[in-house]
Amino acid sequence: MLSTMTIQTEAQTDTSGEGTTDVPAAAASEATGEVAEIVAPGAANGTSPDAAPKATPAAKADGGQNMSVLARALLADLRQRFPAFGQCLPLAIGIDKLLLAEMPDLSRKTLRVALNMHTHSSRYLKATATATARVDLAASPAGEVTEEHRARAAEMLKERFKKEREQRNATHAAEEAKRHAEQAQRRIDLEAQARADKLQQLAAKFSVKPGR
Repeated sequence: MLSTMTIQTEAQTDTSGEGTTDVPAAAASEATGEVAEIVAPGAANGTSPDAAPKATPAAKADGGQNMSVLARALLADLRQRFPAFGQCLPLAIGIDKLLLAEMPDLSRKTLRVALNMHTHSSRYLKATATATARVDLAASPAGEVTEEHRARAAEMLKERFKKEREQRNATHAAEEAKRHAEQAQRRIDLEAQARADKLQQLAAKFSVKPGR
């Protein structure tokens, strides 16, 4: 069964770069199986999320930006070190455990965000939409991509391309409207200048004294 948002089903995000974005804090990953820390920070160590001090909007924004930077740096490292990431192949379920075994000092939260960025990228979704096998870190077969996951990846790509197309159309329409408005303003300015010049010429003509 698919989770609300899983690494295998590549939950939908906005596009940027390769279609990667920062993932919501409530995103749950089937591959990690570690939902509590994302859904309710502190739940993993027995702390009630209600007891935690509430962060200000500015602090939340700063924290999100810092996490994004850390996750992107980690993802760049993973793509350099492991063929599965470098080739952007569908990852084996439980790939986070393999990564933690290789890199035990990794922050699980940062890893989770990095994995979501990677699996939400357009390149990864394209690979998943047509693949039949998942791979381990060395890019060796390690499980299958189900028809359900292939269909989900294809549907996400379709929705992403639709949104990108709508955004392009909206941008083009705004640019056209701006261009027409600028052209209209230039015509108004030219007409106003022409009237001013004519009035000035008439004023000069009738200001000439007789006999001169």
